[in-house]
Amino acid sequence: MVFHPVFSLLATCSEDATVKLWDYETGEYERTLKGHTNAVQDAAFDGKGNLLATCSADMTVKLWDTTNEYICVRTLYGHDHNVSAVHFMPAGDVLLSCSRDQTIRAWEVATGSVAA
Repeated sequence: MVFHPVFSLLATCSEDATVKLWDYETGEYERTLKGHTNAVQDAAFDGKGNLLATCSADMTVKLWDTTNEYICVRTLYGHDHNVSAVHFMPAGDVLLSCSRDQTIRAWEVATGSVAA
């Protein structure tokens, strides 16, 4: 699970391939994000809370636009096994992912390409 950096929002990952969003002050369920095809392993908000990154056993990373109804704006492909964790670098322009394929990838958030 991960807390939004600005709002009273909590994102939880699930074995059912979804991410659920909750208001942690009230305990109210907000919405479910669907798009992965296997268990969601981790999630991370960027520093401003404008993007949510999720990773999954389906070998993908997804970027969700929190300012636009949480639509999935990009799916990142490149790992050869379960993607275990995601983390935004402080500037927010690079996203790191690590996988059971024993690699760590750095992705350019703006383009979705692997950073040089």
